[in-house]
Parts: sequence; structure tokens; C-alpha cells
Amino acid sequence: AVATECWLYAFFATLALMLAMASERERRAMLWSWAIAGLGNGMLILVQFVRPDAQASMSTALGSLGSLDPFRPSGLFENCNSAAFFQLSAIAPVAMLRLRPIATALCAFVLLLSMLGTGSMGAVLALTAGTIAGTIAVLVVQRDGRAFARIVASIVAAAAATAALAAVATALDDGFAQRVDYVLTGRGEGSAQSRMHLWTRGVELLQEQFLPLGIGPDRFKDVAGFGMHNDALSFAVERGAIGFCALVAFALAAFASAVAIARNGAPIRDRSAVVPIAALVACATLAQTHEIFHQRPLWLLLALQEGARLRREATALSPQRRWLRTRCSTAPMTWSTSSSAIRE
Repeated sequence: AVATECWLYAFFATLALMLAMASERERRAMLWSWAIAGLGNGMLILVQFVRPDAQASMSTALGSLGSLDPFRPSGLFENCNSAAFFQLSAIAPVAMLRLRPIATALCAFVLLLSMLGTGSMGAVLALTAGTIAGTIAVLVVQRDGRAFARIVASIVAAAAATAALAAVATALDDGFAQRVDYVLTGRGEGSAQSRMHLWTRGVELLQEQFLPLGIGPDRFKDVAGFGMHNDALSFAVERGAIGFCALVAFALAAFASAVAIARNGAPIRDRSAVVPIAALVACATLAQTHEIFHQRPLWLLLALQEGARLRREATALSPQRRWLRTRCSTAPMTWSTSSSAIRE
């Protein structure tokens, strides 16, 4: 577990520095590669949703590379929940690319449909929470009422279009309706019961022994047979009070950085600057029903956020450095106590 976390942090730091130091063209190429990967995997998910036999054929063809999720569409992922998280994360680079509104809407619509196609209710809740948080950030942090109204109208239109498309498809094809029922709603009760059982066992362990360092990373599986499916509770049980407090501090530092990025984007009316806030809230919501701390999409989003912060700080400092360099090169090498020299 420690080796995995060290690797993930190195991955995050490298990617954040690359995004911060790259030219604008290189940065957009990196964002496009992420967005294209999400869109391509999303198209595979939609094909698997409509044609379950295609999913079985793909799983057989992949063979030794690893089987796909046997129950729900997952694209090229072995687990549909991991696929849903990746599809959710790919919305961030699409927004940060600042494409034309029509292009952004089409890309986001494909990612939304593919995320729904995985049947991950946790991802749907995360998207809802992140969208609400990002919209509120435009109004509260950036203080732009007009942009807030436009975003709300766009969200309502997107929700209506998705509902209308689902209603038409369900009415035309009974098999599609059964597939929707199985993937999206048929597993809800069983999934909720299994998670409640795991969370209850975790709370019982905390009541029995709330150790400073916990029972050890990744050890809850030895007790319950499954992961906790809740990052906060998992840290409290497996890493104790120290680990839980470290997780909270980590989350607060990340959120403070996201708010700073949103504020810096306000003067230039950059609405994509609220994406880090939306992404963090979405991840925090998803972490209540899944363990995502060791999943790469989380660290991709953090790298995107910190790369943007470092880039904005460098841009803000550059004019000051140029001014200082100019003043130092033109100032006379004398010491003066005149009022004009003091003001300069």
C-alpha cells in the first residue's frame, strides 16, 4: 500500500510539473489525449450497453490482458465503477480546453451517457454534487450572476435532453428498457445493503479499538473479506487517528488550492477555473461509496489542478520579474535618499 501511494504521488508530481511547464500547445495536447481516451472508452461503453454480446466478444478477445466486467458495460476497464470514475474525470479536461459551446456540450454529453451506461450510482451522485458545487462557485467565488444563470439553463437543458433520449429509446425497444432497469436501478437495494454491512463492521472496529496507527493499510479485507467502500472510514480503521487527520488535512489543502484557482480566474472571466472545485467535491462524494484514493483518475485531477495553480502563479509573477529586471538594469549605481528614489 505504501509503495502504491509513493508511486501515485510521483505520478501526480511529474504530471503537475509537466502541465505547469509545458507550452500552451503542449498543454492542450495533453488535455486532448485525456479527453480522447475518455470519449473513446465512452463509445465502447455505449456499444456494450446496447449490444451485450459485443461486451462478451471483447472480453474473450482481450484474453490474457484481463477480462472485462461480466455484469455491466465497462469499456476497456476490468471494473465498471473504475470505468465510471474515469469517464467522470474526463469531463475536467473537456471543460479546461475551453472549446466552442457546441463542441463542449457534445463531448460532455457522450461522457455523461457513457457514465450512466456503467450503472454506477456513486458516479451519478458525484457528478450531481460536483456540478452543483461548480455552479455555486461561479456565483459565490467568482461573483458572476449572468454566467451562473447561463450554466443553470444549460444544466436544465442537458438533463431534459438526456431524459427525452432515454424515454424515446425505452419506448422503441423493450430489450433496451430491461437493460436500463438492470444496469441502473436493478442492483440498488443489494448494493446498498452490502455497503451498510461493511460500514457497520468498520464502525464496530472503531468502537473496539481506535488505534493511533490503525490495524494496518489494506488490512480490512482480511477482517471482512471486502474493501470498506468508503475512504474516510477506511483511513480511520486502517490508519488510525493519525492517518485520518492526515487525510482531512490533505483534502483541506487541496480545496484551498482549488478556491485560489477559481478566484484567480474571476478577473478574466475564466469559468473553467471552477473545474477544480467541482472535481474535488465530486471526488469527495464518490469517496463515500467507493475507495478511490488509490485510483489514478483522482491523481490525474489533482495534477490538473496543481498544474493550473503553478501555471497561474508563474504567469502572475512574470510581469513583476520583468519589471524588476528592467529597473535593476536602468537604475544608477548610487545611493540616494531623495523622496523620488525612495518612492521608486
